[in-house]
Amino acid sequence: MAAFAILFAFQAIGMTVMGDYMMFVGMLCLSFVLIKDDRIKEMIASNICLAVVILTLWFSEHTFHYIQNTGMLLLFIGAMVTAELFGVFWGRKFARNQF
Repeated sequence: MAAFAILFAFQAIGMTVMGDYMMFVGMLCLSFVLIKDDRIKEMIASNICLAVVILTLWFSEHTFHYIQNTGMLLLFIGAMVTAELFGVFWGRKFARNQF
């Protein structure tokens, strides 16, 4: 998955926060495009993939060092949900203004 490649690349160069930001911007853009084009099934699939990414980051102790305790887990999930909500609201507004 591209998410793991992005996270691992930024972790390898010591910029884990930048990797987080790239994930949040990616989720914002993805949710915007999917909602704008009224692709609800794809949005659900992206949320399932996001859950897999978060679970992998949570249980990975040797490869990824993003989520190491419960506070970081909640922060990561909260930021992803916030980015997704902004993308959804922005996408709906954009789609509504096109017609």
